[in-house]
Amino acid sequence: MRSPFSRPPPPPPLVPEPTFVTLTTESKLIATIYFTCAAVALYFAYSCSGVNGGASNGASKAGPTPVTTFAAVAAALLLLVGPPDSVDTILRLVTLSEMPLGAIPAVLVLGAALTLAVSFLSIAFATPTPPTPPTPPSSTTPALPSSEATFQLLRRRRSVFPKDYTGAPVPRPVIERALEAANWAPTHGKTEPWRFVVFAGAALDALHTIKREATQRQLASKPVELAAALTKMDAKRAELEKVSAIVAIVRKRVPNAKGLLMPEWEETCAVACAVQNLHLQLTADGYVGYWSSGGVDGWADDPEVRRLVGADGAVDGARDKVLGWFHVGVTDKNPESFQARRGKLTEKVTWL
Repeated sequence: MRSPFSRPPPPPPLVPEPTFVTLTTESKLIATIYFTCAAVALYFAYSCSGVNGGASNGASKAGPTPVTTFAAVAAALLLLVGPPDSVDTILRLVTLSEMPLGAIPAVLVLGAALTLAVSFLSIAFATPTPPTPPTPPSSTTPALPSSEATFQLLRRRRSVFPKDYTGAPVPRPVIERALEAANWAPTHGKTEPWRFVVFAGAALDALHTIKREATQRQLASKPVELAAALTKMDAKRAELEKVSAIVAIVRKRVPNAKGLLMPEWEETCAVACAVQNLHLQLTADGYVGYWSSGGVDGWADDPEVRRLVGADGAVDGARDKVLGWFHVGVTDKNPESFQARRGKLTEKVTWL
């Protein structure tokens, strides 16, 4: 029992409440810069220390490194040895609202030290990331033909006339593939001026009729020339019945991306390259062909014929033009047996 004369126990000591201050705009800016630097430093440590093991290049992930271990310990010490309300301090700082006045220097100093230490150790203990090996070609991509195979294909291409065709049909996929090869011809102004119209089956008979009618219109005032032209046309009719398909070759006048027309001779060369591609592809697939220029300046220039094959356009006075007809067929003869002679290359090349 306590004596009435004894002193009352002293009151418990008062724990002063931390003094909070509202962060000013300048303080918020400093806090933002600090946390940005800390985040960049930690990301730099993570990416440079090999934690992800070069995951971007498919390598397996590695375990903890001295850098990441130090970063974790330093972060824990910051919370343990800091002011009693350091957790609350960090939360308030993140929300950029308010924080204890006395904690500002400690948090900034410890944060700066942690940032510098992590950045330094990231560089010191960084694990070099092995270079990403080049991606090997896909196994589904066909290999290019050898130099010798390409050279032999070029040498063995032949212009075989319809009289040597058997009349057997050329499958449509073969012709479509040859036209796709033609579509990969070079084109200076990226205008791709080649156009093709394929006549096959009943359309071949219709083409012969159109050709005859156009000739009659053009030579109506020249009966002698008309009779000779029709006689020759009828004589060729039997040969043309052996043709599997005839492809009209058109040079289309197309403006480039700047709205300008390329020189006519360049567009003609581009179409010629396309026809060569078509012919080479047919040769590689075991078929034959022949580029005929018949009627280019005659019946093929008739307005009705030009309209039929889509060569009736013009740009700034530059007209489309039919450049000929490519005959496609099958032969039972060895293509190399057809005449193919070339003069000496030394007579055509000069080295300077």
